[in-house]
Amino acid sequence: MTDRDTGGSLLPLLKDYKRSTPNNTDESFWGDLFYSAFINNEKFRRGSDDDDLLFYVRHLPPNSSADKLLVARRNSPSLPSGTDPHYHWEETVCLNVLLHIEYSLSMSVYRRGSDKQPVILRKTLKRVFALPYGQRRLDVKESEVTLSYPFIYFSVDDYEECWRDIILEEGDNLHVQVDSVDPASGSRSVIFQSSASYEAVQSLIIEKKNKLSFLWNSSSIHFLTLTGIVGEGQTQICATLLDSGAEKSTGVFDKWLKKNSQSMRMAVTFVSVKWQTILEQILSAS
Repeated sequence: MTDRDTGGSLLPLLKDYKRSTPNNTDESFWGDLFYSAFINNEKFRRGSDDDDLLFYVRHLPPNSSADKLLVARRNSPSLPSGTDPHYHWEETVCLNVLLHIEYSLSMSVYRRGSDKQPVILRKTLKRVFALPYGQRRLDVKESEVTLSYPFIYFSVDDYEECWRDIILEEGDNLHVQVDSVDPASGSRSVIFQSSASYEAVQSLIIEKKNKLSFLWNSSSIHFLTLTGIVGEGQTQICATLLDSGAEKSTGVFDKWLKKNSQSMRMAVTFVSVKWQTILEQILSAS
């Protein structure tokens, strides 16, 4: 049984338990479940040392500056017991289950047909992993990766290569989507969706340039943020202008970009969604 199988095998139990006792706060049940599924389960194995991590959600007083999560390796000799009152065991179970489910991230370009239905022109699908780590901002030098709980991140480290075929042109629309995959049935649940037209992306580039005009470096690469249209969350996209006009001075850039409807290479660097939203979407889909 792989780590993803473990997460998937717990989904039916979570669904049944949440439906039958939605307001149950019996921490002993959740502590026992966590240990039986993730600690004492000898079939539970990881693919590498870097993946052999478990996340414990701490009970913290308001305004505490301490880390909300304790991160520990499965074979650590000093793991908290399942009855330790300093930890929120229901959240700990839910978080670790969600981190052990298979997810896919897709990016597509489409246009509306004569019947107003979307016609997909280009699409790329990539398997991604859920982690409670904040993505290092690619548009800010020397930014760090930090714990992001309650937000879960789906990051794409090879974004420059992964999405090379995703070209956005005038009249096109961009769509970003994250799905969870149920290992038992193969069914998918939509975790995150966001869409933007070519014109909207163009406007975001100009808006960012106007806000940061004192830092504008005439780059052809622009990191932009899109909000989700399903649940909560956001995605960072990278738009690369494929025309040398991007190097024009800031004084004529706005007019040039609007007048010259050039192609843009699009990429997703990360998607972030709250763990509660992910769980709700999965539970409501079945």
